[in-house]
Amino acid sequence: MDNCLEEILQKIEIHREKHPELMNMWSHYFNTKKKNFIEAVKNCDNMLKEIDQMQRFDEKSILLIYLLVKYNIINV
Repeated sequence: MDNCLEEILQKIEIHREKHPELMNMWSHYFNTKKKNFIEAVKNCDNMLKEIDQMQRFDEKSILLIYLLVKYNIINV
């Protein structure tokens, strides 16, 4: 996955001089996505470290937590 992203970022740099605004937009987009992905990996890793001390959640509880987070009712 990293190789694919690096290849795209290199191609963006090749075209930056001719199309700077468009390439800036794509660079920002991919850097934001990369940052969010890394944060998600860290969050998952933290959860995996604590999972054995957690009680088991049923599907309704998971759905409720998802909806509360999605609509900014709670922050995790």
